[in-house]
Amino acid sequence: MEWHQTVFTSEGSSHSRFENVPKSDPCAGWDYHDVPANDPPSCRRARQFRQMQRFREVEDQFNMDQITRDAIDHVERCILGVLDCPAYPLIISDSPYMQMKFNTGGETIWLLPIMKAAEELNFRFWTFHGGNHAGLETSWNATRLLNESLHSYWTEGLFAMNCLQSPGCVRPEDVVPASDPKFRHDVSIIPPERLGVLPSWKVFTVNFWGSKNAEYGGPGLNPGAQFGIPHDWSFHPLGKKWQFVPYPYDKHTYLPISIEQRCLRAKYVPFEEKDNSAIFLAKFASYFHEDSNKAMHDKWGDLAAALKAHGPGYDLIAPTQKKDGIGRVMEIPDAFDIRGTMSSVQYSRLLSRQKAIIGIGQPIISPSPYIAMCLGVPAVMPYFTDKGPQPDHHPDAKWGSQYVQHGHVSGFPEPIPAEMTLQGVRAKVREVLLETDWEGEYRAVIAANGGVHPHYPDVQIKACWEPYSVCKGILWQEGWDKPKEEKKD
Repeated sequence: MEWHQTVFTSEGSSHSRFENVPKSDPCAGWDYHDVPANDPPSCRRARQFRQMQRFREVEDQFNMDQITRDAIDHVERCILGVLDCPAYPLIISDSPYMQMKFNTGGETIWLLPIMKAAEELNFRFWTFHGGNHAGLETSWNATRLLNESLHSYWTEGLFAMNCLQSPGCVRPEDVVPASDPKFRHDVSIIPPERLGVLPSWKVFTVNFWGSKNAEYGGPGLNPGAQFGIPHDWSFHPLGKKWQFVPYPYDKHTYLPISIEQRCLRAKYVPFEEKDNSAIFLAKFASYFHEDSNKAMHDKWGDLAAALKAHGPGYDLIAPTQKKDGIGRVMEIPDAFDIRGTMSSVQYSRLLSRQKAIIGIGQPIISPSPYIAMCLGVPAVMPYFTDKGPQPDHHPDAKWGSQYVQHGHVSGFPEPIPAEMTLQGVRAKVREVLLETDWEGEYRAVIAANGGVHPHYPDVQIKACWEPYSVCKGILWQEGWDKPKEEKKD
């Protein structure tokens, strides 16, 4: 499948880094200065260029910033053969975390090196903030206008469910309609210019948590539990393989989180030279008030006092904000040394001087324990249930319990796992974007399902529409284009 293998040369010919050079070039003799009627009919680059010309006529409707304009210009240079690029060099995303260049959250720590590795392979991202339906409509429109150059569309888990049920996002033959008519779109009344053109195999989720089993996950972090599906569910009807995740969760596509640069931002401090303090794995005050650590709610002060009894400098540090990611404002226990928000460099340097990093039950997964271990800081990750640590969703799953102890710690810098280095991440990104035949995988799934596209379970669709309302968006039914009548008292 040439979509993921062909690379252009500056001379305008095409070749593959993984196959023999083709004997003939379907674009041979093509002159993009000529009129479209003279374009070779089988020349993909000609189709891409003519579509780019049409896009240029309407691009101002997107209010693009300079970063986005540079990305589109780069794609155009790929099409013209000025650069050696993948055959389809554009990735469109409306995951909000891919826009947060200066955010210090786990999702951003994961995704920015992934984006950088893809850009080093000459892909370019056009990112939207998909936090509302208007944002989704805009990104879907972009996939329609530049589908000839589009490698893939990356979105959040529930937004992928929205897309894959909507004929305004994916091509009609790949829409997965609900069995309940009230949740179903009427394809016959959608204007042709609003029909989606994306194959479902080009839709991927970027999700820190993946599709977890219902028994695992914190409040609001496990849609599977709310869907009522205990095992083996997915945000994508083609399967979990279409879900990009930062850790090696079962059946998902693993795009590793890279901690190497974070580790290099602070020097290793020998254990005997570290401060007599420990730092909490808790960026929000609400983490100290979760049900998962309920047994500690009235004991945080006692814990801090017991440590302080050893003398000056024996402190528990909380790099914590009072307001959390969903707007809850809570108090931080007075006994802690509160540091508040800091940059990633400041955090790495502070972390390198601690005797330990201590988990408190939330967040369930985080890059911080990995960063701590490469800096020689023991990671103490207690759990407060009789289930033990979560399989595949805990540092134990990668480093082994000899490094992430539950009651016992070591203080030596640990080598970074190979796949979590920058080189390892780049190799994995290359494998996923350039060496995986996603269309072939799609055809295999369809064949195994009796020749029809897999659907979501009814209970999952109902949950996406009602408790979450993510899947509502524009419901293409009779009267969709008519103004709603206001209710009168």
